[in-house]
Amino acid sequence: NYVFIFAASHHAMIKCVIVEDDKFSQVALVDTISEHCNNVEILAVCNTPEEGVKVIRELLPHLVLLDIEMPGMSGFEMLKLVGDIDFEVIFTTSYNEYVLDAIRSNAFDYLTKPIKPQELKDSIDRLVEKKVRTRNQKFEQLAQSLSAVNKNRRIALPTFEGFIFVNVKDI
Repeated sequence: NYVFIFAASHHAMIKCVIVEDDKFSQVALVDTISEHCNNVEILAVCNTPEEGVKVIRELLPHLVLLDIEMPGMSGFEMLKLVGDIDFEVIFTTSYNEYVLDAIRSNAFDYLTKPIKPQELKDSIDRLVEKKVRTRNQKFEQLAQSLSAVNKNRRIALPTFEGFIFVNVKDI
């Protein structure tokens, strides 16, 4: 059997992109993250959804804080344009009527403005927990796969006289 020792850090850095057209909301999010979320690294703050699409494709963040109502394109439309990139979305909006749409788009969370620092911190802490759980599950699956594959296998070990074959389970 293989044993993986994995120290699950609760301080894993979450790489974040903010897509928000309102300057006041941008500053509020950046300040809240700086003061309350030391496990978040802000990679970029985008003023438009078009810029958001470009930056997300380039920087591949773990998290996007995304406004819904922006000029030219909604946050939902922007997500469709981004394509198949693996990241979580926390919607940050002034409106409650988009909650169902957010759920349907598999949003990680939905926070209404003005965003309370503790709400954002709690949401990001849950995201970190999810990432740690997912990583641990992947390691467990790998260990099980290796264990199953190697149950009745032998490996060749080189010696001066040639090779000796040893059952993996005997190692």
